[in-house]
Amino acid sequence: MAPWESAGIDDSIRQGDILCWPDWQRRPPWEQFGLVLTADCDIAWGKSSNFYSYVPLLTIDSYVDKIWGQKKAQSKLEKIIRKITSSLNARSANSGDGPRDFSQGAIVQFLRGDRFFAEKTCAAFFEKPEDKAALLKLYDVGNFYFSSDLKNHEKTNLKICAEFFARCDDQDVSTAFKRLLDQARSDVVAASSEMFFISELPSIEIKGFMAMLRYVRTIPIDEIFTSLSEAKSNGNRAVRLCKLNDNVKYAITQKFGLLFSRIGLPAEYEKHQEAAIDAFCSIANATLAVRTTPNEA
Repeated sequence: MAPWESAGIDDSIRQGDILCWPDWQRRPPWEQFGLVLTADCDIAWGKSSNFYSYVPLLTIDSYVDKIWGQKKAQSKLEKIIRKITSSLNARSANSGDGPRDFSQGAIVQFLRGDRFFAEKTCAAFFEKPEDKAALLKLYDVGNFYFSSDLKNHEKTNLKICAEFFARCDDQDVSTAFKRLLDQARSDVVAASSEMFFISELPSIEIKGFMAMLRYVRTIPIDEIFTSLSEAKSNGNRAVRLCKLNDNVKYAITQKFGLLFSRIGLPAEYEKHQEAAIDAFCSIANATLAVRTTPNEA
């Protein structure tokens, strides 16, 4: 079953309508498609102040390339930064020159710097060749992240992310790319609480769109048209492409409401939660080892 229905030129704009900019293929990913969120009652009673609220629809390839892949890479970088920070602080605490407390901001600057300085830093803090090599490897991976501008959504793509992960995990790029694709497929199917997956839209060959529910935007009412020719003649303004069927529309509004009504718990609570789960797993593994040892003997 298609998630959309056709809408006539004379039908007024309503919640759940899909917007498309006629020149969408030449626009940035965030400015190609949109989903109207303004409530029908507000539209009917003129309470929207001449603006409609909408969220961007990203094509699945744009989402995976520009958002998902970048978040994965950033999460990996944060682990690298924490590892370097912990290593240098631990080494500094045991040095004769007195302890120094390296901040994560200082480590970022270290990773952005040139390799000559990184080699000097490794030599200053570590004596064993393997320790120097380990820190230098982390530097090389982190430096690749910044030199490739992986933090820039417009420049990021999954191939660059795969090269970053290949460097992190000592694997070839093709293997890293396949792993990322498998993870992306799983995450897109699951679709987090901040997104809603729409399988297809009419007249668009691309399959798969992500409604980015957290990124609410507004658009003047007079910049939305129901006729493609009028939208083009007025400077390629937004045109209604179709409307979502009721089941999909109400599922999206429900998810949107849940997203912004959630009560955020402090990070400390989540750490205690993870610690409790880790403790359970440790006990379970120990119990399993005790039970299997006699049989193995």
